[in-house]
Amino acid sequence: MLNTNMLEDQAIDYYNLIEPLLAIIIVGVIGLWIKTFIEDLVASIRWKIKPGFEPGDECFLDGEKATIVSIGYRETIFEIDNGRGKVWRYVDNKRIPAIRLERIIAKKN
Repeated sequence: MLNTNMLEDQAIDYYNLIEPLLAIIIVGVIGLWIKTFIEDLVASIRWKIKPGFEPGDECFLDGEKATIVSIGYRETIFEIDNGRGKVWRYVDNKRIPAIRLERIIAKKN
């Protein structure tokens, strides 16, 4: 009986030691998820309210002719004809300010 009580006491001691650490880890993971969610939301709102870019617009994405397929919550889809065929490039809305994006407003004849 003595060994059982001693093992239970040790288990309780370990539990009391691990419980706060688990709580800190869980809160940290949730905090990072919320931070990422808010960053994505703010970047998406900034990109969507930016004048001049709508789905269907032709533009140049890092020097390649592209068409905006959709502007979503987390990412924007561009369709690019790279000579081998049409491909879709998915760009995180957080990265939009860092890439070179030019809108075609008048076509050259």
